[in-house]
Amino acid sequence: VNGVPGTWSPSVISTSATGTITYTFTPNAGECATTASLSVRVTQPQSFAGNPQTICPDSPYALSDATAGDYSALLWTKTGDGTFDNATILHPTYIPGPNDIAAGIVTLTLTAQGVGSAPGCVPAVSSVALNIIRLNASVEHSDVTCYGANDGTIIITSTGTGVYEYRVNGFGWQTKSQDLNLSPGSYKVDIRDVSIPTCIRTVATI
Repeated sequence: VNGVPGTWSPSVISTSATGTITYTFTPNAGECATTASLSVRVTQPQSFAGNPQTICPDSPYALSDATAGDYSALLWTKTGDGTFDNATILHPTYIPGPNDIAAGIVTLTLTAQGVGSAPGCVPAVSSVALNIIRLNASVEHSDVTCYGANDGTIIITSTGTGVYEYRVNGFGWQTKSQDLNLSPGSYKVDIRDVSIPTCIRTVATI
């Protein structure tokens, strides 16, 4: 230390384990110096992207379950074509893209860079899968046969995966996929999956 000969104990700074280690310098006998100490804290970044989730296809998703520690910088990346509102913060919002919705899944990865610069400092990486409900259906209809008739029909055929319910013009949800004896007018057809009843998508207005 400062040109004073002596020995350190421990003699080598170790980064093999996290925690704080105190290194003590003892000057050689006869030196006009006293012992000195140096505390070195070794940290390892942590990241947790969250647990797998099932989300709506047309709704942004806030990554509020993510955690991280002992980091200097964060970065979110994705396998799909969606977007983050800010990919460098711990709890961003992800907006699924068209390819994400078509695939029904996207994987988001959180990388936490450590606070040190030693060669052995590696980032912490964690990923989470977002399963996207496929609220897809085709709608066919037939008009009334003549003026004053009430024999129009709507037939809904689901093309996604899940247990679906349907409603027409905002009336009660039902599992049947046909509406018969309809009078002339405009009809909006909504679909939802019973596993997430708040996830509603309008598939047609006829």
